[in-house]
Amino acid sequence: MLKKMCLVVLLLLPAAALADMNETDSDNETIYLEDSVVQQKTESNKAPDDSRTDGNHEATHLEDIVVEEKKEKKGTSEYITKEEIEIKGSKNLWEIMGTLPGVIRTGGGERNESNFRLRGFDAKRVPIYIDGVSQAIPYRGDADHARILTYDIESIEIQKGYSSMLMGANNLGGFISLTTAKPRERFEGSFRYDTEFDNVFQNQKNMYQASVGSRHEHFYAKVGAAYIDQSHFRLPDSFRPQNDYQSEWEREDSSEKDAKVTVMAGITPTHNSEAYITYVRQRAEKSSPGSISAEDPKIWDWPKWDRDSVSLNAEYEADRYYAKFLAYYDKYDNRLYTTHPHEIPSDYDDYSIGTKIQGGIDLNSWNNLQASLMWKTESHRGWGDVTDMYAKNLEIEEYTYSFGAEYAMTPWNPVNIVFGVGYDALIPQDYWTASRGSEAFESTDELDGFAYQVGLFYDVTENHELHFTYSKKTHFPTMTERFAARYDTIIPNPALQPEYALHYEIGYKGVIKEKTRINSSVYYSDFRDKILQELVKDAVTGEVITHSVNKDKWNYYGFELQGEFELNKHLLFDASFSYNKSDNQFDKEVRDAYYPEITGNALLLIKPTKDVSLVTQYEYVDERYTSSSTDDDSKLDSYYLLHFTVRVNDIWKNFYAEFKINNMLDKYYEIKEDYPMAGRSFALAIGNKF
Repeated sequence: MLKKMCLVVLLLLPAAALADMNETDSDNETIYLEDSVVQQKTESNKAPDDSRTDGNHEATHLEDIVVEEKKEKKGTSEYITKEEIEIKGSKNLWEIMGTLPGVIRTGGGERNESNFRLRGFDAKRVPIYIDGVSQAIPYRGDADHARILTYDIESIEIQKGYSSMLMGANNLGGFISLTTAKPRERFEGSFRYDTEFDNVFQNQKNMYQASVGSRHEHFYAKVGAAYIDQSHFRLPDSFRPQNDYQSEWEREDSSEKDAKVTVMAGITPTHNSEAYITYVRQRAEKSSPGSISAEDPKIWDWPKWDRDSVSLNAEYEADRYYAKFLAYYDKYDNRLYTTHPHEIPSDYDDYSIGTKIQGGIDLNSWNNLQASLMWKTESHRGWGDVTDMYAKNLEIEEYTYSFGAEYAMTPWNPVNIVFGVGYDALIPQDYWTASRGSEAFESTDELDGFAYQVGLFYDVTENHELHFTYSKKTHFPTMTERFAARYDTIIPNPALQPEYALHYEIGYKGVIKEKTRINSSVYYSDFRDKILQELVKDAVTGEVITHSVNKDKWNYYGFELQGEFELNKHLLFDASFSYNKSDNQFDKEVRDAYYPEITGNALLLIKPTKDVSLVTQYEYVDERYTSSSTDDDSKLDSYYLLHFTVRVNDIWKNFYAEFKINNMLDKYYEIKEDYPMAGRSFALAIGNKF
């Protein structure tokens, strides 16, 4: 308790010291980390020849940053801007999402994947989109969020539970939508170099980022690249070896490399139309640190984690209506070794192809209608151990169709009501396995799901809004859940049915005296027909193994609060808190493992001078049960982390420098039992924006 009190004092002392800097300044406007599009200040914030105007934007200033405040739409979306990503020093989606209420980060384990749960729903049920393209791996239905780098991202939108019906299938717990940054100037660019040292000042990671772009009256283009090379990370000094595998503080098998290139080219033939092509090439490899307590821990290696994606986006907007089009091809290749020394690898050869048409029209000043139609083909081919030799062992292909519509009406000025409906269909195509052929998967049953929702938004005053939402969402079982045999340890079940969830939410958001912004909500989710593994006897071998079925029922509920306060142009404070609960309604003897009841984050941004920024970040995660059995009371301890960053701008010709201490107190903590996270590290960065 004393340590926690000291940390609170550490956060608040700078605020008290800078309170004397508060001065009356009618020209000082409010800056918020949320709900804004951030640009670097130049002579013109748009391209020199860009004639677009938008009466819904008002520019505000804080030092060298320009913020365009967007007129807020009725909805429950939360936003992360490029500015916030930079202030928090987040290099990937996993890092930045951990700073939000309602988000519980997961990581470690045999797969060494960095994912998160959104109000209890895992990565399979909360899809990630980049410029409308789903990042889910077709076979498994999820993604490694640490592989989604944020250097080229303009903004991130988060919708929880109640979420747009226009996004398509499988948004059971909501979705995350990322937008790639486009060039704004006739010529612009940036570069940045980061180097990171462990607690004994050994170099452990280097990161390189660069981009160059140009915008003209009728076209634009941009190229961006990033490369990360991590040799290791070091455990905290309080770590004590428990097995022969992890006998030192330098974490075994913790190396990784990641290279990503993004190329974008677009045309703007008129002031209200645009089309652009984006190509993304990513090449990554990683190891998976083993358990620190097991006598013979499993060590998995991914020497190949490759992704190639090309997409076409087009949009036309008139006074009363708009139309959008998306087409994409996304290819994913994976190689996994599950043993040391390397034996027969497991390979994924996956791809998805899809299109989307979306449009909307203002029927009149108080009625709006939007609709979307989507089609997607997903294919998986698995290669691996087939009778002690490398060969193709699985092939699956399926189609998904989605239709969604939303109707918004304003019966009277303070009230806005939004109705949404959606219909999704999953149509099997080809199923084949080396061990069972295609006979086990001849089921031609098509799966479908119907979703609907309603949201009521009431403007109490101009700056204060209440919302009440209800939604029913569905989720199709993944290829893994229906067809994986996992070396004959699971009986496939192609007859699995869709899961569905009922979401209820009451929320408030508002601005108080132009200095404080608050966003809060109380939510309840009823998750039904959840897929679980139950023990059955294999009719062929007679052995007792697992089988996937629709049986589980869970309730997730809680409270979220986020607030931002700008004392003056020198001081900004941001904090979030979430209370998370879950109950198993199917089996009271089973609980949610690794689900902390309380999480919290805080950020204090201080600008003692125009070119100097000091950022203190605090993160708290409550204790968590490590077992799903209520007979086992084993828990991971709660933990709190403190990070500190100093940034100096305009050192010379727009150069800036940063110094950051991660896990400043060198706290020992685990997200998953026996998979400890990194201790204290020091990072230096230098960059330029031109």
